[in-house]
Amino acid sequence: MNLRFLLPALLVAAGAVYAQAPSTFDDCDRYVLRHPDEGGGYRCYVSIAGRTNGWDEAARRVEALVAVDPDNHLAWLTLASVQARRGGGRAESLYLESIAAFRGRRETDHEVAARLGYATFLSFRGRLAESGEQLQEAMNAAVRAGDSILAATVSVHLARSEYYQARYEAAEQRLMKVRDTVFQEGDRYQQAMWLEVAGSVRWGMGRFPEALEDFKAQADLLAVLDDPFEEAVARSNIALLDARLTPPVEGKAAAARTIGLVEIARDTAIRGGNRAIEAKSELYLGQIVSGIEARRNHLERGLEISEAIGDLENASLASRLLAESLVIDSPMDPDRGLAVLDKAAALAARLNSPQTTARTRMIQSTLYWELQQRGVESRTNREKAIRFSLAALDAIEAIRDNQSDGTVRARTFSPWAFFYNQFIGNLLWPPEAIPSPDDLDLAFRISERMRARVFLDELDAADAGREPDDLPWRQVPELEQVQARLREDEAVLSFLTGDLENKGTFIGGSWLTVITKDGVDLYSLPPATDLSALVNLTLVAIRNRDGSERAGLDRLYRELLEQPLRSLPEEVTHLVIVPDGPLHRLPFGALVDDRYRICQVPSAAAWLQWVDKAQAQAPRPSLVYIDPEIEQRDLGRLPYAALEARAAREHLGSGVQVRSGAAAAEGRFKGAEFGDYAVIHLAAHAVVDDRHPDLSGIVLAAGDGEDGLLQVREIVNLDLTGRTVILSACRSASGATLEGEGVLSLARGFFVAGAQAVVANLWPVRDDEAAAFTEDLYRHLGGGEDMATALAAARRDRLAAGGSTEAWAGTVLFGNGRLKPIDPGTRQAPWSWLHLVFVAGILSVLAGFKGATLQ
Repeated sequence: MNLRFLLPALLVAAGAVYAQAPSTFDDCDRYVLRHPDEGGGYRCYVSIAGRTNGWDEAARRVEALVAVDPDNHLAWLTLASVQARRGGGRAESLYLESIAAFRGRRETDHEVAARLGYATFLSFRGRLAESGEQLQEAMNAAVRAGDSILAATVSVHLARSEYYQARYEAAEQRLMKVRDTVFQEGDRYQQAMWLEVAGSVRWGMGRFPEALEDFKAQADLLAVLDDPFEEAVARSNIALLDARLTPPVEGKAAAARTIGLVEIARDTAIRGGNRAIEAKSELYLGQIVSGIEARRNHLERGLEISEAIGDLENASLASRLLAESLVIDSPMDPDRGLAVLDKAAALAARLNSPQTTARTRMIQSTLYWELQQRGVESRTNREKAIRFSLAALDAIEAIRDNQSDGTVRARTFSPWAFFYNQFIGNLLWPPEAIPSPDDLDLAFRISERMRARVFLDELDAADAGREPDDLPWRQVPELEQVQARLREDEAVLSFLTGDLENKGTFIGGSWLTVITKDGVDLYSLPPATDLSALVNLTLVAIRNRDGSERAGLDRLYRELLEQPLRSLPEEVTHLVIVPDGPLHRLPFGALVDDRYRICQVPSAAAWLQWVDKAQAQAPRPSLVYIDPEIEQRDLGRLPYAALEARAAREHLGSGVQVRSGAAAAEGRFKGAEFGDYAVIHLAAHAVVDDRHPDLSGIVLAAGDGEDGLLQVREIVNLDLTGRTVILSACRSASGATLEGEGVLSLARGFFVAGAQAVVANLWPVRDDEAAAFTEDLYRHLGGGEDMATALAAARRDRLAAGGSTEAWAGTVLFGNGRLKPIDPGTRQAPWSWLHLVFVAGILSVLAGFKGATLQ
């Protein structure tokens, strides 16, 4: 069983209590008699019932109030809340009657409370559209009333609705707008509700440590309030997040701790009468306790409770998990398992939740792959497995596409990327088998659906503003399309890294697809965990500068490239590498011999886009910004950067424009006519923010209203169409690495701005070594070589000069390796002051000679 299929236990209570309550039902009765028109006394029935699991008694007492005064709609609303928590069938009609009465009396605060309770009731039953309508009506009423805390409370409910629709970015933005209002003007229940929704949203975005802190803060608040009903929700989420964040190496100790946390959540739920969390706790236990019989008992109990209270979300989850156990675990009952799975699919359809749909399709595909591998109706089950797998991808991508911000889309998608690996592994397994051409092509297209899709969307959006033509990445490429664009001397090496299994479940493994003009080959590689460890050790050795990295590089070559390169046609010398996982940090240029030229791309679709574009010619060879004048004391000057500018002028010609010091200003750079230059060169410090990649940037000179930090979010708005960009800056090729999406680096921002090729650094570089590398690179570019050839030649030159691996291997070419930015036939010779003095002298001599003749 795999905990990744569980959702946060988001269950904001229907008719949530917003005020401190008395301690007994008798206190509630006395308070209501004294204050019949105040909502606090009525809500105390819900609070006491939650603390004592006294829902039947609460219902009896509130019904007595209704019997005495049938027009007491505060009592009707309270009874609706009690019935909703008990799973009673009268709740909906009670909510509707209460809403109509309060609206007619213009009692806005009570109308809003009734609509919020009803919206939660509807959402809990999968009726999201109707729930959204009630929330909007509640917001309209709160705005009319001019009540800030009432409007903030509705906003939190709206954020919860957006969470259910997988619109995480919108939900978090809404929450942050009302955070100060809730924590300055709201009571503890309102604060606890804000924390619960915030934790669930951040969970959905893959920000698990932040979510855990939200739920812990929520649990602490509710413990002070002595509300076990609501506290159980937080305890449930804490248990699941703790399990997710615990390293696998902790083994039995971690499992025992998780079981303990889940049992605390279940006991709290039982004490508070929160049957939904009691059911969810049973489902947690059904995945982590020992023994198949014990696990199934917990799952059956969770399913029973969920169905009894009409909790579609938990019932769907219980059905999925029980079906998985019945099909996979011994003793097996696949017929019953598939029947239970059909129930899960029906529940998912009723819920209309993208997350639930995706998880259900994933389980369906997993179980049919399992049956196919056992040979049970092999062909039929394989067809179903593929169909359900593709349906799962559609649902996953719908979740990603619900987010508007690129970074949020990438982070939201990343936790789902494992399924793409699993799907591909199922198609290609076992390694010794030869997959059919159709399976090989499908596996490749699945990997392309996964790779850098947010990046490709950003390219699409950027290019749509410049060139409205049909763009090649709108469709996932097939192998034949890639082969058709390859030259005889080129090969695409598309890596996919994953482990073989997780907790006994097959999750895909690692693969390399090698594509040449005339053929496609497949290779099985070591698991991602092993590759990651080896890459880490090798990178540490490279930084030691003592030659100890050679052993690691040689082993990585044997594991990744030896057999594939040996099998390539002899004419292939240009490798287009699509890295994955830990291989994004690997300096491939240090692995291969000097016959190979290398460029890296985030996906084959991106490579097709770049090579299919006509190369834009430029009248000037290069615009160079070096050693900007900066105020940050912790960032030193870059004196060797002047050598990079000199190299550009010497090898590219007199048209090179150089800006340094105060002239290397951010505002001036933004206003440059980049179309006039073939190469844009930046020799400056970089600031890399792994947590918020859009805030990463290049440090330039400040002034004229600019802060001097050219951030990614500003870079993407530049027009660098067809340009080559050279980033002589530390870590300009590194950043947060997300599964499926790749590296959110500075280099990526320049591509979104239209660049075709970017040279950047995987790690920090020394100023003098960067200058020496640039000298070699420009010498080869000035001779008319393409980008891949020039970079490979510069590496050879540095190696021949005795440079350490760290000095040259981390400089990487991304994008179009075919690009030839400099045409040596149009290059103008540089004019130094010595040239000018020499020419002036000649002219002077000639002038004197002419004068003598005339006399």
